[in-house]
Order: sequence, then structure tokens, then C-alpha cells
Amino acid sequence: MLTGAALIRRNDVKRGLALLNALQDEAQDAHPTIQSEIALNRALGHFCRREVDAADRALDHVATSADIIYARALEYRGWIACTRTKYALAASYFQAALDNLDACKHYDRYLEANCTQVLATLSVERLDLDLWHVVVARRAKIDWSARDIQRHRFWLALCAAAYAYEIDGNELTAVTEARHAEAIAPTAAARVEALCRRAATAGSAEEPLGQRDHTGAAYDLFATLDPAKFENYDKFVPLILAKELALAGRVEEAHNVYDTYKAHPLTSPLLAVTGDPTRHGFEKLIEGFLAEGSGKRTDAHHAYLDSFLTFRRIDYKRRAVHAALRLGWLLNEPELFDYADKTTRHLPARSWLRQQIESMPTDVIVRSLSPSRRDVLQLLCLGMTVEEIATRRGRSSKTIANTVTVIYRAFNVRNRAELLTELLRRGIIKPA
Repeated sequence: MLTGAALIRRNDVKRGLALLNALQDEAQDAHPTIQSEIALNRALGHFCRREVDAADRALDHVATSADIIYARALEYRGWIACTRTKYALAASYFQAALDNLDACKHYDRYLEANCTQVLATLSVERLDLDLWHVVVARRAKIDWSARDIQRHRFWLALCAAAYAYEIDGNELTAVTEARHAEAIAPTAAARVEALCRRAATAGSAEEPLGQRDHTGAAYDLFATLDPAKFENYDKFVPLILAKELALAGRVEEAHNVYDTYKAHPLTSPLLAVTGDPTRHGFEKLIEGFLAEGSGKRTDAHHAYLDSFLTFRRIDYKRRAVHAALRLGWLLNEPELFDYADKTTRHLPARSWLRQQIESMPTDVIVRSLSPSRRDVLQLLCLGMTVEEIATRRGRSSKTIANTVTVIYRAFNVRNRAELLTELLRRGIIKPA
């Protein structure tokens, strides 16, 4: 049995399954726990081959009395549900696995950390506030001394940073968690990802200097690494870095990093993300950022739309809202803003997502401006000079000055003071 399980984990799935299937036939009179462990490993083999129905049937032979083996079977059912994009069902299985683990005679820190990590991802992406409370309580209980669960610890810190800012609106916690993620990053590539999270937090807080600083540090560190040697989840790091570079106006470098990501595909049979629609949706979202940063509105439109439809279909609300807002700004479509509004209405008013939606343009002149001109208008309202806006957006000062002139004409004003007065009169901005 151990040989068959080891073969599967070494990606020799065919031989491993053959051994386990033969052993299953010979173990009819064995103890139920032995039969359950054979069935569990057979399920893993079928899952690696994306034979989820066969994996499900194998798990039917795991006895509920099999202690830790049954808890692992519930975890596997959670992964199967993820593969079927039934994420609410998946969350219930992962929670059940943790509940059963608490009653087991044996303690499996890897199972506990793994289930908690997935629940954290699902709670953030599905904007599930109740599930996040489960994650917080479990995270505090885990013994993090084992070396093989440090990736999970790191990922939970990243999720906590994203949740704190975008969903809960707690800026201090977001900054603290992002900094903590950087400190405990298990690999250099993971540290690049943590720096990207810090850049994203600074960007959301409209701190351009911090955003550029963290993005630059992430890019400099990434340049010292060999992506061909990245393993498992580190292969996503170039994709995440490409997004932050695009948002920082470093579009050419963003394209280069994205090309690096595409050149080293993630194909591990043991990872549920292989072939996962969430991966496709995120790739399209990044392609949208890259196209928009390059001034290719049509390409950005198609990429954002693909991302939005993918995430909406699988009920990944956070990413769907991100794509809807970007697409809404491009197309000026009220339906997209309405989707974002309805999807996030249960979030605290202080959350970044709610603040983004509350700041959606309702004024007829603002809505008539192109997305790039609306961005410049927003930066003008923040008090930035033409030169600062040019640096922020990666454009020449002359281009930004021409855009400012167009904005003045749209509002029938002659200078920034008159513009701000008109914006106050229209209720577009509020007095400090």
C-alpha cells in the first residue's frame, strides 16, 4: 500500500493505481481501517488523473470509524468539489474535515493547515464573512512549528491582508499582515508575492510612493531568480508581479514578466489549480490590466469580460467584482456597476470594495469621460501635479496636460480651482 501511494505522489499514477486496485481486491477481509486507507490512496490516484467520479466512488469505501483516514477523505471530497467548481459544497467538506480532526486520536497538522488555507481562500474570494471567522479561530489554534506547513502559514497571512483591506476595511491589520507574510515567506519567490501584496495594499490606500517602492523591490528580487526552477504555487508569482507592474505604469516590464509566466506552465497533477477556471479567470484579468496599460481598450474589454464571466459563473465574487469595475469603467455600463453593488452590499461601508462602488460616477459629465480621463480627474482631485500624474501613469507631461485641458473643457472651467469648485457644486467631491 505504501509503495502504491508513493508511486502516485511521484507522478507514476498508472503503476500506483494498478498496485492499489490489486491490493483492494486482496484486502476484502482486512481491518476496515486498512481497507479505508487503500481506498483513500486510490481516490488520490484517480484525482491526479482528473477522474473525479472514480475518486468519489473510491472514497465511498472509507469507513466513518477510520479516525484520521476519514477526516482526510472529507478533505479529498472538498478538493473534488473544488474541481467541479462547487465551492460552497467544498467549504462544507473542508469544515467537516476539521471538525472530525478535532475528534481524532491522531493529530495531522498538515491536514489542518491545508483545510484552513483553502477555507481562507474561499472566504475571501466568495466574500463570506462567516466563513472567515471560522478561519481566524482555526488559524489561532494551529501549531506552526512543523516545517512542511510554512507555505500554508504564509498564504493565510496573504489572505488576511486581502480580507482586512478589501473586505473589512481595516488598513492597519492589512499592512501588518502583508508585512508578516513577507517576513515568513518560505521561498524567495514567495517573498516577491508578499511584496506584491504590500504594493497592492499601498495602491488601494492611494499611496503611490509606497506602491512603487514595493513593486520595485518585488521586481528587483524577481530579476535575481530563475523561474524555470519554481515549484508548485511559486509558478503563479510572475502572474501576480505582472499585475502590480501594470498598475504601477511599468507596462513593458509587466509584459515581459507575464511572458515568463506563460513560458513555465503549472501542470502538477497533485494541485487542484491545474485546469482550474479560477486560474483562467485570473490570467484574463491580468491580460486586461496589461492591455489597458498599453492603451489597447478593445483587448482590455475582451479580457476583462472573459474574466468577469468566468468568475461570476463559479461565484468567485471578489474577483468578479474586480473585473466588473474595470470593465464598467471601460464601457460605462450601469449593469456592471449594479452587479458590483449588489454583490458587495453586505460588506462594511469602510471596506475598499464598498468605497470603490460608492465612488462610482453618477454625474453625466464624469461618465462621458474616457476611463483614462476619469483616472486623471481623480488624481487632479487628490492634488497631484501634471508631472506627478505623468509619472504615476507612465505618460509624458504633455500628454497629461492635454488630458487636463480636455477635462477643463468638459466642465466648462479654466483652471483647477474652478474645476474643484464645479465638482463640489455637482456633489462629485465633498469638502475636506
